[in-house]
Amino acid sequence: MLNKISRFLWRKIIPSLAFSALALAGGSLIDWMTPANIITEVSLLFVTLNVIAAIRFGLVVGGIVAITNSMVFNYFFIYPLYSLRADPESTAVVIGLIVSTLTCSLMAGRMTEVLKQNRRFIRRRNALIDMMDEISEANTPQAIFKTLQQLLEQTVHCSVHITPYPTPRKYKPSQHITALGGKPMPIAYGSSCFGVMKITPNAGRVLTIEDDKFIEICTQHCAQALNRLSLRNEATENLIMSEKEALRSTLLSSISHDLKTPLAGIVGSLSTLQQLKDRLSEDDQNELLKTAEDEAERLNRLIDNVLAMTRLDAGVILPKRSWTPVAEIIDDVKQRIHKRFPSLKITCGISPDFPRLSIEPTLFGQVLQNLFENSAKYASEAAHITIASKLAHNRTATLIIMDDGPGIDAKNRKAIFEKYQRMDEGDRAYGAGLGLAICRGIVEAHGATLNASKRPDDKKGACFTIKIPRNYVEKSNT
Repeated sequence: MLNKISRFLWRKIIPSLAFSALALAGGSLIDWMTPANIITEVSLLFVTLNVIAAIRFGLVVGGIVAITNSMVFNYFFIYPLYSLRADPESTAVVIGLIVSTLTCSLMAGRMTEVLKQNRRFIRRRNALIDMMDEISEANTPQAIFKTLQQLLEQTVHCSVHITPYPTPRKYKPSQHITALGGKPMPIAYGSSCFGVMKITPNAGRVLTIEDDKFIEICTQHCAQALNRLSLRNEATENLIMSEKEALRSTLLSSISHDLKTPLAGIVGSLSTLQQLKDRLSEDDQNELLKTAEDEAERLNRLIDNVLAMTRLDAGVILPKRSWTPVAEIIDDVKQRIHKRFPSLKITCGISPDFPRLSIEPTLFGQVLQNLFENSAKYASEAAHITIASKLAHNRTATLIIMDDGPGIDAKNRKAIFEKYQRMDEGDRAYGAGLGLAICRGIVEAHGATLNASKRPDDKKGACFTIKIPRNYVEKSNT
């Protein structure tokens, strides 16, 4: 209560007394300069100051100044002087001054209030438009809540505390809750409530009906944005789930086909061997056993690829690094790959002074083996694979694996690294389409990159480039 009285004194009474004192000083100066017939000049001065007070401080101050100025005018400038009484001839002057000052004050004050309301309306409208632009681009509920909080604190001059809900709650608008009541306001749209908001006016500030309407409009827009974001996130989750389901179906159909193929070969070869063993030559028996062995190895590689892809998706592959010469890994992979593709030609052009790399030999060997098998599959089992190396000035190491096959179309150079992707559906396109996806996953787990391009010498064929950051390149050979 005392605070309200103090604010009223400072904001209303003191400015009014100051204007009355200024009017008295101005009237006394006019009286001193032109003693005769000062009523007109002093009246104009009083009315002018009254209008200025009403424009500057509003209707209340203008009304108080009109009354005090009239009393000052009657007391100091109307005969009899120094008395609030007025002779009959001067009564009309005093009444006219009171009416004119009050009228001018009310008109000026009203115009001022209208101008202030218009300026406040324009300012809040622009702020609301800016807020709508921001929340339309927001990707998280936190960003929307923060935008709403900043807007209300800056425009309504209040403290805003928002308590968001982790997930939207069911909301039944049983009663209309406004900011004027001091209770937490629900941030709700339809039957969904996204949080509650508590409005506390700043010291010396009292919320008006206009403030309450503005707060309600801002809250409604934010609630709509939150609802749109919730629906968009739900649609995105549904899309992801449908894509996962499609990938799962693709994987199951691909694996079921690729599992049946080697199993059929194994079963067919062993069944033939068992049933016709006495009528088959030793060479035929060895050929059937070799077929069963090859199909078993193919089945084993398929299962290894599926398990590796599962580990990559789960993010559990952490390379156990050691400083390893790349040439040794290549020689080991060549021995393994030649057992399956004896006609495949592999030329290692790794420089003898090429530094060792901080990699896991087993995983990196799997990358090279998948790349070699990919060339044998899509180029030819007698393809010529060339491996080259480069070392940049910043000690970034590059491995280049090239073949002399048909190459890869530019439009497919990114897609081939996706899971379950194959170059074509011909007879050579066996496998689950995981080989290159596994290669990129393992390479990226090492902090390196793997990309496909055309050959740097412009010859026909595919080219795969592995770039290893300098952090994993040995500074000097040991």
